[in-house]
Amino acid sequence: MNLDDWDNSYNDDHEILKEISDVELLLDVYGRFPTFDSAEIMNLKFIRGNTLQCMDAGNWGGHEPVSLTAKLFVFDERFADTDERRNPAIVTMTFNSLDQIHLDGFNYQNSMCGLGIRRQFLENLKKNLLRVDWGGAAIKHDVSLVCESIKIEAVKKLY
Repeated sequence: MNLDDWDNSYNDDHEILKEISDVELLLDVYGRFPTFDSAEIMNLKFIRGNTLQCMDAGNWGGHEPVSLTAKLFVFDERFADTDERRNPAIVTMTFNSLDQIHLDGFNYQNSMCGLGIRRQFLENLKKNLLRVDWGGAAIKHDVSLVCESIKIEAVKKLY
């Protein structure tokens, strides 16, 4: 897939996909970056990192940033349930070096209306980071965060 073919209108900066580590794991399964429309949050795991320990020790060699790892049930919504091209999978993504996070309405069913990624300049840090937003479909929830990097950890096809 050519990244210029990415058709998610919220993500109007096609170059941003090049900043997502191992994005090829998604492209290999779906042929494009999925919209995450009707995807569902299976698990969110927050890691506080070890910044204070590194500061105290004066050693940044093993620094682990504050992060959020999300496991999402994802499929290609363009195809019917019975179509093998639907490719249902569990996608694991990590959002590293969180600067801001907002989570509202998390509940027992967290289907998504899509996932948007764009650049956002943070004046206090004097640099561009990645702004990620997704919202709930059936039962409303909202997630927005600003992070330094995104990594696709795994895409496990269900069948």
